[in-house]
Amino acid sequence: MKSKVRSLSILFMLIFLTTVVDAQWVTDTEYGFKIKVPNAWSKDKIQDGTDRVHDFLDPTENVFVEVRAFETGEGFTPDILAQVFESSGLPGAQRLAFEDYTLNGTSGKFAGYKTTINGLTVGIGAFYAVTRDYSYILWSLIPIEVYNQYSAKGDAVLNTFTLIPKVNKPRYVAKQEPQIELIAFKISDRITDDYDITVEKKRFPVATPNIWVVYDWKGNGNGSTFVVDWYYEGQYIRGASKEFKMPDFQDGYGYANIDMDGAFKAGKYTVEVKVDSKVLGTISFEVFADQSNTFQIKPPENSRNSVSATVWGKANSSYSVSAPQRASSSKVKTIKLGGSKNYYNFKKGIVKSYDDADLLNEPWCTEFPALCGNWVKTGKSQLNQVNSAPASGYISDGKGFTDCQQVPVNEVLVFKLKDGTYAKVLIIKDQFSKTNNRCNHDITLQIIYPAF
Repeated sequence: MKSKVRSLSILFMLIFLTTVVDAQWVTDTEYGFKIKVPNAWSKDKIQDGTDRVHDFLDPTENVFVEVRAFETGEGFTPDILAQVFESSGLPGAQRLAFEDYTLNGTSGKFAGYKTTINGLTVGIGAFYAVTRDYSYILWSLIPIEVYNQYSAKGDAVLNTFTLIPKVNKPRYVAKQEPQIELIAFKISDRITDDYDITVEKKRFPVATPNIWVVYDWKGNGNGSTFVVDWYYEGQYIRGASKEFKMPDFQDGYGYANIDMDGAFKAGKYTVEVKVDSKVLGTISFEVFADQSNTFQIKPPENSRNSVSATVWGKANSSYSVSAPQRASSSKVKTIKLGGSKNYYNFKKGIVKSYDDADLLNEPWCTEFPALCGNWVKTGKSQLNQVNSAPASGYISDGKGFTDCQQVPVNEVLVFKLKDGTYAKVLIIKDQFSKTNNRCNHDITLQIIYPAF
């Protein structure tokens, strides 16, 4: 066994030492490289999120070569690229070689691997390089049983990889003005567990503990400022407003409340919802005095969510309000990932960048879908069965990279985000497909964020 592994290692060490004939250059001026590929090979160029990917397959389908290029991130090194590629693309692979290597003037790291994919044992040679602007992963895949016969073909192609001056394409990005409108705006003294109002009211006794508003909006705010303001007899109530940046969703909903701890002053009130000073909706309501009781304004209780202010012209009178809550996505949301849409951010929705994603659906050739992120299995099959975040077991905790693992369908995961919030995720459907040695999992997920 040791002699076979050593022989395979030697074969990997001979990579990039052969030449290719009857071929043409495939040039990518935007990402700054060229590679010479035989005319008879199939060629495919795709945009995988922020990655530019060139795939090449020989006519016998025994040699697969890929060049993956992407913008260099902070702290990128060839060693980091290898670590990420091994974790996400080569789970369980045996590393046979890893050393410094220079390919046509480009310094990097060469690595050789042996692994099994769908029952087939394959050999993989890879080259990792990092430049100021772009990083590159070159790799070839050949079945071990025909490795001696076909390795020279793959090596000859990889040997031609050469960096060239990149050409920056001018891009014009039109500024999008926010187009937001409210499609529902309701008020009451009670709110359901899923933050909805079923019975609307516009008159409340002074002893009412809380008055709530719930609003649904559609459009894309593009990071505009969303504001909820409260007024008494036309006078702005200080301390009751809340501002926050709108997420990059096409629609959503939010809720807010004003809490006087049962000490509202009788009179006319107004609540406004607006975006960047543009009023989207207004509700006027009335608070009336209970004639059987003497009206008193109670001092605010100590609460981290409460603020006090002198209002209504009474020097010693004060009130307490709860800060209106940020727009919530706590309702169950159903999304689909797969193909070119595999990155998801719990605040923004589907995104195009790996760096901007909290969840990544990997195109692995595996029985179950593979998700990258910082998550833990709960052993539960329904979202409402998980009521608190597990204290430990998250797959990326304590690691210098984002880990990826297979996930069975119909098991609830809890994702822990960097800002300390959590999301509940349940894969309810998985459709696997494979074309030209490329695999894809089209998955349907149910998501609750924030979860707790």
